[in-house]
Amino acid sequence: MMQKILKMLVLFSLLLMSIPSLFAQDTTPSADELCLNKNGFINEDGNCQVSGGVTFEIQYPLDFVQADPFIEETVDAYIAQQQADIFQQFSEVNHASPNGHPWELYLDYETFTYNADVVSIKFAGYQYTGGAHGLPYIKTFVFDLSGDTSRILTLNDVFQEEHNPWLTIQPMVKAQLLEQFGDSADASWIDEGTGENPDNYASFVIDGDAIVFYFQAYQVAPYVAGMPSVRIPLADINVLLKPPFLEMGS
Repeated sequence: MMQKILKMLVLFSLLLMSIPSLFAQDTTPSADELCLNKNGFINEDGNCQVSGGVTFEIQYPLDFVQADPFIEETVDAYIAQQQADIFQQFSEVNHASPNGHPWELYLDYETFTYNADVVSIKFAGYQYTGGAHGLPYIKTFVFDLSGDTSRILTLNDVFQEEHNPWLTIQPMVKAQLLEQFGDSADASWIDEGTGENPDNYASFVIDGDAIVFYFQAYQVAPYVAGMPSVRIPLADINVLLKPPFLEMGS
């Protein structure tokens, strides 16, 4: 009888020892994950290839980021995300474009100053991931360095809440775009891309005494029109502005 009890205790102990392994999750990364972490992808031969199939050409705003650690952090995060996004796409396809051209990521920049506390940067990007041509795009950041903590300004920081600024701004923008495009202008296309949705105006900078709006490829015109911009003097929209921009507009 005692031997049976001892055997049962031994079996029960072994069972208890095996329970954690039954519920434990295998956290070992897969080969794909390990390779991706090394900025590579699994090629047709099953090997991890850290590929030159994606070409990066990035102009880095060294002088601009030295003005403030928050600017540097924001710019670095944006550039890193652009690199990660295109490489992730490439790793999922595992080959260059059918015409043999490597995938490309190109970033250039331009900086703007309103005053010592408000500065802006515009990134002009271009990605080629196959097809007839790549896709250009714009990304802007407006920084407020005046407080104890630096921050990114949005349209809500520029315009007063009690006004709908787009009722005033849209006709100004449309008039400039019609003039820029001339006979090739498509008024309905412009209306659609410059409507009252604030997202249409999300790419902007404050440059001296004006606000500059940038429009993405295809937003207000065909691809060949590029990414047009419109400059609106702050004095012309004075009634819509919040401080400190109200001071310049007055």
